[in-house]
Amino acid sequence: MNNSKPKFQVKIQGVRSNKKIKNIKLLNNVTSIFLIIFLISIFAAITFFGYKQKNSIKLKQQEIQHAKVNKMKNSNKKYTYNDILQYVSNEENVEIKKVNKESGKVNKVVNIELEYKGDIEKFNKFLESIHEKENFYSIEKIKIDLVENNNIKSLFICKFFI
Repeated sequence: MNNSKPKFQVKIQGVRSNKKIKNIKLLNNVTSIFLIIFLISIFAAITFFGYKQKNSIKLKQQEIQHAKVNKMKNSNKKYTYNDILQYVSNEENVEIKKVNKESGKVNKVVNIELEYKGDIEKFNKFLESIHEKENFYSIEKIKIDLVENNNIKSLFICKFFI
């Protein structure tokens, strides 16, 4: 009976040497460090390009604003509220809702809130004629509602230099 094989055999597997374990841990650490550096560099690049884009947009806005102001300074004629209101009130289908002077970056700008009721083609011509005025500054907050076939109701703010 001594010659019989034991019922349970235990296989002893080879244990990795300490060198191999250290190499694997080192490889994992180096990979982690490179991954962190890569992610930080991507974040820095995105932040840099976003900042650069923001600055270029800001510069373009300032150039446009200065161009509008310089355009008005080149004109020798001084405009009054009466000139602007007379021009706007002469147009048919246009009603003046509110007039106020803008305070802020650009001095001598008048905001006129207008309401237009009528044909869309005439409205387009009216906007083009305003745009061609020498003291025109900008149009903002246009709201257009379709009333009937080609008729519209529009609220908008026109800005003029005075």
